[in-house]
Amino acid sequence: MQTWDENQLAAWTMFGATSVTLGFFWLQHYYYKFWYGSKSEYAVTAEDDNIIRMNNYTVWGISENVNAIFMLFQWVPTAIVWVLTAGTNDDGVIWFFVVWCGIMHYIDMVRFVVVNIIKLVSLFHDTEMLITSFSGLNHSYKVSKDHELQYWDFAMEWFGFLVSYSMYLDLHTIIEDQEYRNKIRIAREQAMNENAPAGPASPTEGNSQAGGNNRF
Repeated sequence: MQTWDENQLAAWTMFGATSVTLGFFWLQHYYYKFWYGSKSEYAVTAEDDNIIRMNNYTVWGISENVNAIFMLFQWVPTAIVWVLTAGTNDDGVIWFFVVWCGIMHYIDMVRFVVVNIIKLVSLFHDTEMLITSFSGLNHSYKVSKDHELQYWDFAMEWFGFLVSYSMYLDLHTIIEDQEYRNKIRIAREQAMNENAPAGPASPTEGNSQAGGNNRF
């Protein structure tokens, strides 16, 4: 880390701060939106031990589940590895962190496509009655959980996009410099070995030469 320039340090810091923030956000998001609540509160789980149904009864609910799981898989490990880079300052850990941040771009693209396809299906499949039905004349009978898309969900998701794609090139130069330093080190070691002076002659060689001189 001592050899990093300001752009590399800024990229590493931003990736770390973002991963820790989003890791905690998506953990609490998943708990509150998918685990918090009683199964007796919703019709689909009132007489069923499968509490997951209250979240997956609608196609939109499935899409929100998939999106949250993808986000957890991306940002929680990133936060853990970033903390390890700060604690160990090890080139191997730093290399893995940078490469993992690059792999996340592909995971993001898969998530974006899969989740939006599921949401497109929900546009034609889901109805209001799958979430809230009628109890007599009152439209208040809870069938399943309503996974509303809120401001912070949108803001945090695109905040991750912004940092991941805008600062990765600066972050990647860290391992480019590692590879360059390794090449320089190997080249110096080879040069030292080639230019090293020959060692003293062994006693056997010395006696052989002496014996050869005594013949004349």
